Amino acid sequence: MTYIPYEQRCIELPSGTCFIWLYCNKKRESSMLELILDNNALVKPNNWLKDIQQIDNIEKIKVHEKDRVGINVSLYLAFVEQYLSNKKYTTDIVNRTDSFIKPFKDLGIPFENGFSSKIEQLLINNEKQIRTDWMMSYLYIVLLYRITFAKKDDKKPFELVQQLKDKNVPCFSSLIMLCCLAEFLNKNKNIKMVNDNKSAYSYLSDFMSIKPSQKGENSLEEKYFRNRAGDLLFWLAIPNLLQNNYQPAGELMVVTDDKALKKLIFRCFPFVWRDDKKMSVSFDENSFDTKSSEKILSLIEENLWEFTPPSSDEEKIDRLTNLKNHVLDGVDDNVKYEVEKVWNEWLKNGFGTSYTL
Repeated sequence: MTYIPYEQRCIELPSGTCFIWLYCNKKRESSMLELILDNNALVKPNNWLKDIQQIDNIEKIKVHEKDRVGINVSLYLAFVEQYLSNKKYTTDIVNRTDSFIKPFKDLGIPFENGFSSKIEQLLINNEKQIRTDWMMSYLYIVLLYRITFAKKDDKKPFELVQQLKDKNVPCFSSLIMLCCLAEFLNKNKNIKMVNDNKSAYSYLSDFMSIKPSQKGENSLEEKYFRNRAGDLLFWLAIPNLLQNNYQPAGELMVVTDDKALKKLIFRCFPFVWRDDKKMSVSFDENSFDTKSSEKILSLIEENLWEFTPPSSDEEKIDRLTNLKNHVLDGVDDNVKYEVEKVWNEWLKNGFGTSYTL
């Protein structure tokens, strides 16, 4: 099987922003790109847009020396995060979208007529499904936080992961795999990834820590969980785009400056392109030394299970409720209050079952 190492999948620009090729088993064939931007790349585009106007950086992006580089941008996932986390955006979607896309249009990147109005309609039409997916991510993040910062004598978070397959909960395989990696790193805090001079745990703990100055977070509150859900759902939602008839205008690459995403998550968990033209998340065993990768893989295999999709909305609600109750087992009342508050507010209009694109 074709294998593309991380060093070839990731192009780091002088600003620190990375263009990351999604697949570890499929080679790039074209220099015509569609860039999937995370929220930071949308909100703070100036540095990386300046980078891609430099000839040396353009050469890094090319597949073949004589290629012409073409760039389109996919902003939907970044606007999803804006929609769920920025109240100013939700009250004036069209005008604020126009402002966000201006730097790209000034550079000559094309947008269809009525782009901002179409984004508004997509966000409104998909609100139930977006909130449902975020809620599932939100709940797994509660568990991921508990695993990341579990003390030596606290076995509960690891037991909760092991028990998931017996609790009739939604199987979010990608996040379960990340929870398994977090368990290994928590127990092996000094382990480094291959050719990396920082401990892998440092990326995870920094990502999961509360950030008062950077993100205005004061505790394990709604804002904290919502921010992490947005970061992780950017990674997790990409397959949903392609499986809902999304037609990219070039080869897909992710644009992010988020340290955990670019250094840990997209490195350890790249996508695999399958024969049925769908994509799934895999663990890249070459991220760590052989012995460490074997232990991580063993944890993943122990904790994933064969998942049968829910047959009705009622079953979907039951499973999500089971997940909520499971990850909250043993947490303090303040965290329970924050999660229940989001649960009641976000899902008051019902659960989503599919996307419209």
